[in-house]
Amino acid sequence: MKLVRWLLIGMCVAGCGAMTVHGQIMLRVVKNEGTAIKDRLYSGDYSRHTTTDTLAYVIEVTNASQVPMKDIEVKWAVLVKPRNGKQKLVEGTKTLSLGRSEKDSVETEPIQTRQAWRSSYSSYNYDVVEEVGHMVEIIVGGKTVASEIKPMDVKAKIEVQRAVGEKESAPRPVSKSKKTKTP
Repeated sequence: MKLVRWLLIGMCVAGCGAMTVHGQIMLRVVKNEGTAIKDRLYSGDYSRHTTTDTLAYVIEVTNASQVPMKDIEVKWAVLVKPRNGKQKLVEGTKTLSLGRSEKDSVETEPIQTRQAWRSSYSSYNYDVVEEVGHMVEIIVGGKTVASEIKPMDVKAKIEVQRAVGEKESAPRPVSKSKKTKTP
C-alpha cells in the first residue's frame, strides 16, 4: 500500500511541473521575460532613461532513455500581435543530439514586447507587441513525440498565419551547452 501511495505522489509531483514526458523525451518550456534599462543620463536636476521589456523561451529537452538519440528536431513558433493589429509569426528550429540521460536547452531569440521612455519632465510608455500564444514541438524520426501548445487554440492560428505568410524567421538559437553543434 505504501508503494502505491508513493507512486501516486511521485506521479503528481512529475505532473505538477510544466514538463511533458512522452516515451523517451522530456520537454520543458520556460517563459523568460526580461527588462533592460538603456540610455541613462543624469545631469543636475534632469534625468532620462529608456526601458525595454522582452520575451523569450528556454526550451529544455531531456533524453530519458539509456540510449543516445540523434536528429531530435526542436521546432517553436511564437504568435504575436503588434500595435498595428497584424499578427506576426516568429519561429525557428534546431536539431539536437543527446547522449543517454542528457539534457540540452535552446533559447529563442528575444522579442521586444514593451518600451518606455522617461525623463524628469515627461514620459511615454507603449506596448510593441502582445503575445497571442506559443507552440513547441519535438520531432524524432518524422513524428512529433512531445509538444506544448499554449493556449490550445493557438495551433490553428499559427497554421493560418503560416498559410498567409506573415512570418519573421528567428535568428539562430542560443544553445546553453557547448557540446551540441548549432546547424
